[in-house]
Amino acid sequence: LPKVKWIILLFVLAASGGVLKNDPPPLDFVINPNFEPVTVSSVLTVRASYAEQAYSRYRSFSQSSIGSQLIQDENDPSRIVVKVILNKGVSSKSKKLHRLLEETSGFKIHAFTSQTLEGFADVSRLSALGSLEQIKYVDVEPKPFSRSVVNTQSAQALGLTPQYLSTNNLTGLGVKIGVLSVSYGIDKASVAAGISSKALPSVKVYSDLPSLSCRGSNCDEGRALVEIIYSIAPNASIGFSTAYLGAYRFSLDIQYLAALGYKVLVDDVGYLNEPVFQDGRVAQAVEKVSSAPYNAFYFTAAGNNANQAFLEQFSASSTTFTYTKGSSSVPVTYPVHGFTEKRLPYVELSVGAGTPLTFALQWAQPFASLGGSGALTDLDLVVVSSSGGSIPQPDNNLGKDPLELVTFTPPADTVIRLYVTNSNAGPATQFWLMIDPCCFGAKSINPVPNGPTVFGQPNSASAIAIGAAPYSATPPFGASPPIIEPFSSFGGLNVFTSINPAKNALAQPVVRNKPDFIGPDAVNSYFYGAQTTKPPFSFVFSGTSAAAPSAAALAALQLQMKPNLTRAELAAAWQSSAIPFQGQSPATYSRGSGYGLLNGVSSTTLVRNQPPPTKPTTPSKSKKSKVKKSSKVKKSKIKLRQL
Repeated sequence: LPKVKWIILLFVLAASGGVLKNDPPPLDFVINPNFEPVTVSSVLTVRASYAEQAYSRYRSFSQSSIGSQLIQDENDPSRIVVKVILNKGVSSKSKKLHRLLEETSGFKIHAFTSQTLEGFADVSRLSALGSLEQIKYVDVEPKPFSRSVVNTQSAQALGLTPQYLSTNNLTGLGVKIGVLSVSYGIDKASVAAGISSKALPSVKVYSDLPSLSCRGSNCDEGRALVEIIYSIAPNASIGFSTAYLGAYRFSLDIQYLAALGYKVLVDDVGYLNEPVFQDGRVAQAVEKVSSAPYNAFYFTAAGNNANQAFLEQFSASSTTFTYTKGSSSVPVTYPVHGFTEKRLPYVELSVGAGTPLTFALQWAQPFASLGGSGALTDLDLVVVSSSGGSIPQPDNNLGKDPLELVTFTPPADTVIRLYVTNSNAGPATQFWLMIDPCCFGAKSINPVPNGPTVFGQPNSASAIAIGAAPYSATPPFGASPPIIEPFSSFGGLNVFTSINPAKNALAQPVVRNKPDFIGPDAVNSYFYGAQTTKPPFSFVFSGTSAAAPSAAALAALQLQMKPNLTRAELAAAWQSSAIPFQGQSPATYSRGSGYGLLNGVSSTTLVRNQPPPTKPTTPSKSKKSKVKKSSKVKKSKIKLRQL
């Protein structure tokens, strides 16, 4: 193959029809133009630092197939998505390295950054992949989860009656909205039915999961988001990309849609292997598209985990725990954290048989996959079940990402205890333990959690994170004050914005006001959600996944009215007009309900009446200041990457 000059570029997918007209600035992400989507299945999450070990461990611990845990190619079940972290000094752009990885493990790259590659590999050859001298370690990429547990309800819950929208000619005309979710058109017959019944518009699909890829209840959830947007902003132009092919690919597609001119972006997907104490790749992509030259408005579902988490500083209790770790057969005794509420050395849960449980543990040390030093402390999450045995997490995280995930489905009613141990006597660190994401299967929890669960890109500085309230519990439907959904996620998580090189430690913590606002959920859908017998619809779509698109559509209406609207202007109008919940003062922030329930009419009035930006004063000729000629800025060209 001839040598090709490598340029940071953005690949334009075939569906876009060609090269972008306006060159965006260089990006630090690359899409492989030879990438072909593969089939994946339903949503659960799992993670381990050593991918082959993770595959065998979770195949034995979970009673379901490995396809329910990892992103797997259903056309070839022996292939899963993995993340390859390279050693310092190794170029991720080297075609020689790409060929070596493919020869070693069948590794096919679909996205990469300066130090990390993401793609599909043969699970039987991961040992060979991990043994290459260029590779620091290999990690599995967990399946993401959606944040979801036509209609006129979404619009009306915001106060946007058909008469108001018609009188003010608000339709979203001229505004492009990009949706990133699970899938859109797996059920092609259902798509056609939605269009013919006028529940759906024509949508530009840039990337989607192939047919037969979804088996779970969240298939084509992206189409349900589009349905809600269309019910509020019927003349907006809507595009879709799947967010279900890995976190790195997700971050690329965010930037791709922004580069295509999508001014409003909305997602409802989260990855539990994205950092919670740092801005990960997806959060970084949100920050990029929210700034010049794109200046996009990014909306995202806050999450459905209420306050089911603990945020604590590791502090050894008088209890110790003895277990084997990794490949060693020799038991070792480790100190156990004492939870601050009752100084209990564990969290105890009572759960029913067959309840799928997921436990996520992260601690405040740099992520190696983001170019940091990796974990200096090796915390372990140990799960003990009264119905049988313990399930220790055998990972050695030193020098790797400070992250542990455990999934477990008890075969019988059981009491589960979660222990957090420090297995290397490393520096004491703050940690975050989230209980049972997505499913709320626990009957009781002791001590009672009260921690933050808005994490990932919803917790990024520029994202507008949307929690949920049932449409029927809003003022337009007779509830005053409104009532929030019990599962809507709480904010309050520390995010560290820099790394102290001397200590290889995270520094400069900030707590961001998340969620930002609350939108309506539990709305009707022509095809998606929990089935109901109430006519004329058969389904009810609930969760913050259903709330986020209403906020995106409201922003589109206001951008139609004021195309030069800035994020700061929108935030000011929404904050001052939001409807407070019980015990909340107007225009004040709460970590459970943000600034309150979105008020479509009042915020639109405020946006309309905002004064135009002040024009800069031109200096007089007599006092003309001398300005040095700036160097010309070279435009970056978008080219297809040759392989």
